[in-house]
Amino acid sequence: MMRTRQRALDIADSTQPDTNAARLVLGNSAELDSQLPLQFELAGKPYRLVRIGDKLVAHASTCPHRLGPLQNAKVVNGQVECPWHGYRFNVISGECTSGQHGQLPLAPVISIDNDEVVASSEENV
Repeated sequence: MMRTRQRALDIADSTQPDTNAARLVLGNSAELDSQLPLQFELAGKPYRLVRIGDKLVAHASTCPHRLGPLQNAKVVNGQVECPWHGYRFNVISGECTSGQHGQLPLAPVISIDNDEVVASSEENV
């Protein structure tokens, strides 16, 4: 657990901007729903793909407060709650909705290209 936390701290503390736009094909759009929520990494950072209504959305899978794990947290009404301290975040905007300060890091843009779901950091570089 400490290694995972240290890795997350190292990623969060990284001051080097990502100058290379990253792109990752996550799967076929017709088959992906059976795999949701889907964990993935892009540019060395962990994310999770979920469905909110009819939209596929990615969000950071680590809480910015104390780097708590969000990868298994349920999404309820478009919000994910950190199991460690109860911070809630809107998975689309990243906004903290539980009254504390903080925001989820920008997540990759999700698009569909030739029936493939693609995560791209192009908008976040």
